[in-house]
Amino acid sequence: MNLGTKNSRGAGFRKRIWDISAGYHCSIVGTCLRRDELRKIARKKVFALRSDTSDFELHTNVVALAAENSARAKALHTLLDAKYQSAIIRYSRVKTDDAIEALWRLDVHRGAIAGAFWAIMTNLTASQYLVHRLYGEIHMLGHDFLSDHQKNARQLHELRTKSNLFQDILVSERQHFLRQRIELEEQIAGLRMAVQNQTILARENAAFAQEVQALRKEMEQEASQEEMSSLKLQVARFHQNTTRLSGSIEELNAELRHLSGVNTALKSHNKQLARENEEQRQELLSLEAAMIVKNTVPNCGACEFLETAHCPGPDLCGKKILYVGGQHKMIPHYQRLVENYGGQFMHHDGGVEAARNLLPKMLGSADIVFCPVDCISHDACTCVKKMCKQYQKPFVLMRSSGLSTLARKIENIVQ
Repeated sequence: MNLGTKNSRGAGFRKRIWDISAGYHCSIVGTCLRRDELRKIARKKVFALRSDTSDFELHTNVVALAAENSARAKALHTLLDAKYQSAIIRYSRVKTDDAIEALWRLDVHRGAIAGAFWAIMTNLTASQYLVHRLYGEIHMLGHDFLSDHQKNARQLHELRTKSNLFQDILVSERQHFLRQRIELEEQIAGLRMAVQNQTILARENAAFAQEVQALRKEMEQEASQEEMSSLKLQVARFHQNTTRLSGSIEELNAELRHLSGVNTALKSHNKQLARENEEQRQELLSLEAAMIVKNTVPNCGACEFLETAHCPGPDLCGKKILYVGGQHKMIPHYQRLVENYGGQFMHHDGGVEAARNLLPKMLGSADIVFCPVDCISHDACTCVKKMCKQYQKPFVLMRSSGLSTLARKIENIVQ
């Protein structure tokens, strides 16, 4: 029995949740309410549910009360109406199955499935055939999500393992740098102490020289020739010591300058390591995002906004990607990554095995050209760049042929 009830948030009459076939209630509750929302519902007095049950039991109890024509079912219907008010208003404006399905496809594309499903299931305009067919799509999406979730969980575990490895390497490099820095600071402190000692010795030598001058004058006045000879010998020794100490001071100053240069070089090396680590972290994040991305529209070719400024999808929208060079063993991975983003993959090795004369033809049909500098000759890279300019094709130069670098560049394009 389909009973129409007036709803202030949607134009016209709509079905209440207990008027909907009981076979659809499980799908409605599972699609339109998250687990945490079910827990909040269970804690409300009006629903009279136990909140200490498992998620499945709580889901089953809410599905059961949806079939009641009771205050609990009315409260559940009001809650869903409030949550998906904007979707209800949008679907109330269309009056045919074709118009409803067109709006449904658009909502699926932009990930607004829950609100669209609730609005259609309570819409009196939608035919039973359309309602059952869309219910079937929701059912199959649940199976697809479980399969994709398991695959993405494995890939995410692998990425986290690699990230932990990079973190361990960085920690090791930092510890090595800190040890070198401590040793260098200790050496600099020792040199500074030696310079201070040399300054003290220089002052003592100056004082000693003054004493020698005074003694010399005294010798000229009172001392005998023998005493004069002895004093001259002492002066000569003093000059020798002064010369030796001056040489030591110069050597210490030179060593201090050398160690200061080493310290500067180590600081520069540490900054370089920090930049490289940040680049690796960003590339891992891009690769992780690329691996777990889920394309909700399996066929972009049917989209009326394909390759237009209004394209709502975060992907390549069927663009042809030409990858020139790279590692031969990584080609299947390059292709899988590009296709995950909704692109078409083409490859040319830059002239090692494939003929160079095939390149212009492939460039003519490509939309974007990627070229890593580490797995292609300089001449081939320059040639590809010139041809892209000639054919007016976007040219993306990458510093590495790694999969993470390609993921990061594609992420920049689709954003």
